[in-house]
Amino acid sequence: MGQYDTPRYFRVDRIKDIMGHKKVFDTAQIPDFDEGLLRKQCQFMFYGKPRKICFKFSGPSIQAILDRLPTAKIIGHEKGTYTIEADIQGDGIKMYLLSQGSWVQVLEPSDFVAEMKAEIDKMRLLYSDD
Repeated sequence: MGQYDTPRYFRVDRIKDIMGHKKVFDTAQIPDFDEGLLRKQCQFMFYGKPRKICFKFSGPSIQAILDRLPTAKIIGHEKGTYTIEADIQGDGIKMYLLSQGSWVQVLEPSDFVAEMKAEIDKMRLLYSDD
């Protein structure tokens, strides 16, 4: 196993230089890969583990959430607040949900809730008067 055995993502329009080498890859050893599914689940090209998340959204446009997260499903709705479940991959979802401010409350999984709380605590320190 080498240093680069995990998937890497590159935007073709941002590549400035490329260096070829003589290593030949055997495509029979490459596992099946569904690029469309990856695009639906991965936000902002931040790779990470796949997981199912659940969150509440109380903002003005549930459609904006559903458009941004193609795997999202509404599993509940009460008094203007939607409960959403989505299969995602990577850490870009944290950036996206944080951008929604107080309209979002992550419910599951518990490790993701802890990540969100930790990030919000770091953000709060940026605005402390101390």
